Amino acid sequence: MKEIITKDSLNQSIELISELNLNDEDYEKIFEKFKLMLNNSEMKEAIKKFSGVREIEKENDLKTIMKTLINKIRLSDLNQLLGNIVKNEDLIDFIQDLFLEKLI
Repeated sequence: MKEIITKDSLNQSIELISELNLNDEDYEKIFEKFKLMLNNSEMKEAIKKFSGVREIEKENDLKTIMKTLINKIRLSDLNQLLGNIVKNEDLIDFIQDLFLEKLI
């Protein structure tokens, strides 16, 4: 699979999101949609393959989950995970709309 991302670009993205002045409600909405995706059986199986990330199932903070994934998963596996995330049109559409709203 061609690399889509780098760990540096993921960290930059997390920081950008942190600077968008999202309120708790915005983060909660993103987290709920992201958590639904993580609970998908295909995603659960993909995440179980990665050692050291079991703690994300108990985590309730999106930024912490993303940092954990970045730090504990090989880049090739992160690219596979990103491919699965990008397939989730509902999540992507929601995030795009939210970011556009915040930027305007």
